Amino acid sequence: MLPFYELIIDDSKESGVDFNSLVEYPAHQKNFIAFNKDEKRYYFNEEKKIVFGVMMAANLPIFRNNPYDHYVVFKPETISQIRTKFHKLGFKDNVNAEHNKEVKGVRMIKSYILTDLNLLPEAFKKQNINIGSWLAAYKVDSPAIWSKIKKGEFNGFSVEGWFEKKELQLKKNK
Repeated sequence: MLPFYELIIDDSKESGVDFNSLVEYPAHQKNFIAFNKDEKRYYFNEEKKIVFGVMMAANLPIFRNNPYDHYVVFKPETISQIRTKFHKLGFKDNVNAEHNKEVKGVRMIKSYILTDLNLLPEAFKKQNINIGSWLAAYKVDSPAIWSKIKKGEFNGFSVEGWFEKKELQLKKNK
């Protein structure tokens, strides 16, 4: 059985999220939302060029393989702490592409922690979003970035930051 770790931050250290990345394959496997079920791309307002998605998924094991195979999970209270620190430090418009090159012309316009599943749009309910997850909307003013979103080169968000690992002891069934 692979080890599981809870990822945590310490407010007094340089831990937490400092960038949000536009990626083709989000590790949490939650794509941008599409309000029209027939749409193949996941933007929610083409006219206004706004994308909406999960930044951090609560209580979802995420496979990692660097430097060894393991799973990580973020608990809701940690996600809330991370979000608060992210905004306090003014990182809301820090966006890059595929955890690489910083992009301009993309700015956060909404950020919240999910507290009620009834507040989720229907399209997101199919993605099994948990209470305590961090969702955000970004306005995309860059034509090049918007084009990549429409083409499916970017399908979701992936946060970037520094975390402490706390090993979780899982109950084993025979």
